[in-house]
Amino acid sequence: VRAYRMPTSFYLFSLLPSDIAVWYLFVALAGVSGVVASYLVRRPPLGIAVTAYLLSLGMLQFESGWSAQFMTTELWAVAPLLGAVLMVQNRRWWPAAALALTAMLIRETAATVLIVGVVMAGLGKVPRKPWLIAFALGATGYLFHARAALEHIEPDVGEGLLAEVVSALSVPQMMGFGLPGMLVIGPLLWIFALRYSMVEHRHWPITIAPLALPFAGLVIDREYWGILVVPFVVLWGIDRVSDLVAQKRRVAPALAD
Repeated sequence: VRAYRMPTSFYLFSLLPSDIAVWYLFVALAGVSGVVASYLVRRPPLGIAVTAYLLSLGMLQFESGWSAQFMTTELWAVAPLLGAVLMVQNRRWWPAAALALTAMLIRETAATVLIVGVVMAGLGKVPRKPWLIAFALGATGYLFHARAALEHIEPDVGEGLLAEVVSALSVPQMMGFGLPGMLVIGPLLWIFALRYSMVEHRHWPITIAPLALPFAGLVIDREYWGILVVPFVVLWGIDRVSDLVAQKRRVAPALAD
């Protein structure tokens, strides 16, 4: 089943009249992602960075030799994942669970928020019903997907997907995928983003859930999974760094006096 993506987004694509219509919808979704992202930080213009990041990875430039990547499922899962975190931040549990479920049904690697949400529900930290129902629906959907996909996979394909060599760079590459200087900038911003979320969000175990995905790089080399992580790294990491810079500027004149 690992050789096949979840079918949700592809069903959506099949309803549209052409590939260019899919591109237009993706552009709109990237804009929505930026708007939602702007509500997750104290500096709303950072939402523009999320939109720019998604569009830069879409790459609709056939003549340059690039392949169009805008149908990559991770790109489509970012908006509901951002929305789920925003709803958790606002303690709107039914929309939070529904959006987390939507992200998972688009790309199963986006299930981090849903998984942590149901764990928190089991511990009595958040309302149980929304998360338990969403988790049950997600598990059922994945089982149906697995059953359908396995009928089309050769016996040795699944093992082959996990046979790639995992390097020491797998985790930092996922933390900064698509960013300039990703092996340095990504991990640094990731640390600041983790701190920001833990300080700013009451239900931080759920809100930091997307930041946990890079550690899958310890067992499998999939740097592009970072598409689901980097928007949060950029948002919270830069916002935290900006806070520290602002604090330093306020302290410097006082020390001079």
